[in-house]
Amino acid sequence: MFPRSRPDAPETIELEIRTTSTDGVIFWQGMEVREGGRERDFISLGLKDGHLLFSYQLGSGEANIMTEDPINDGEWHKITAIREGKSGSIQVDGEDVVSGSSPGKNIMVDTKGSVYIGGVPDVQLTTAGKFSSGISGCIKNLVILNARPSDQLHQPIDLKHNAESGHNTKECPS
Repeated sequence: MFPRSRPDAPETIELEIRTTSTDGVIFWQGMEVREGGRERDFISLGLKDGHLLFSYQLGSGEANIMTEDPINDGEWHKITAIREGKSGSIQVDGEDVVSGSSPGKNIMVDTKGSVYIGGVPDVQLTTAGKFSSGISGCIKNLVILNARPSDQLHQPIDLKHNAESGHNTKECPS
């Protein structure tokens, strides 16, 4: 979970990924599923037609920011996603930054709950139909922080030893 601080604090997700999946969840953190159809806050990274999709919902409309080039070529790619208030951006392999923003006036995402990497339980229900599967591939050097990437040194999360649980996971071939 993002360590919460000020409402205007930037949220950064950094990771490296290697996949050949066309569609699926890479990263998901969102409010638990509720009745009534209310828009639920979330922050996510995923694949749509091989392109990286950075999405978030702050309660007043969804932001969807997509890369121009696909990343599902089976090669390693370094991803940096930043959300600061309504504004968001993604960058792949140090190339051009793609930016966007969410509509409405809300600036803070309310995402209490687990962070899911590579998939989520009951994908379609949890993501409200945004994704229908997880991904197949490898993820390493995951960093989640309340700062811009250059503001502080950061240690990647040890996914092997700090995960609460894992399903369909195995060591990545080098």
